[in-house]
Amino acid sequence: MKPSVSPAREVALLACMVALLHVGKQALNFLPNIEVVTLLLIVYTLGFGWKRSLLVAVAFTVLEMTVWAIHLWVIMYIYIWPFLILLTHLLRRNRSVLFWALFSAAFGLFFGMMAALPYIVTIGLPGAVAWWASGIPFDLMHAGGNFALCLVLHRPLMYLTDRVRAIFHMDAPDRGTDENGEGGNGPDAAKSI
Repeated sequence: MKPSVSPAREVALLACMVALLHVGKQALNFLPNIEVVTLLLIVYTLGFGWKRSLLVAVAFTVLEMTVWAIHLWVIMYIYIWPFLILLTHLLRRNRSVLFWALFSAAFGLFFGMMAALPYIVTIGLPGAVAWWASGIPFDLMHAGGNFALCLVLHRPLMYLTDRVRAIFHMDAPDRGTDENGEGGNGPDAAKSI
């Protein structure tokens, strides 16, 4: 059994994860609906488990509210990112990079629809549907960006999470087995296609 991670190291790791989300989001802000937050939260959930990922998502949302103030588009982060983490956790046994790229694309495609939920309260159902429909071209870009980023970066990021877990002496969350019946954890876990 590996020794447990010290609270100070745990906080440092979580802070780095939040910082990477924030910096990654800001770095791509000039591109419409191209973001790494979805990919990173998927990788965090697969690599570090849903509990840590949920803490990171909450801290990221609070940071976004601190930087950008409280707006409807930030409030939807309160439910959208935990929903992504929950879905990823439920599907965590899938080891295919193509699966995760398609999952990420689907999440991007439906992001606008999920983001429209607060508008039902503020402008009514017809207004929320109109708001969502007007953003469908951006949702298509979001889906394409998520697909491409996940297809290219999923494997290297999973390798890095395995390395970080090894450095921090952390057990891997249960990711199941791959299509060959091989174990789902350890340094070679990120190599599955």
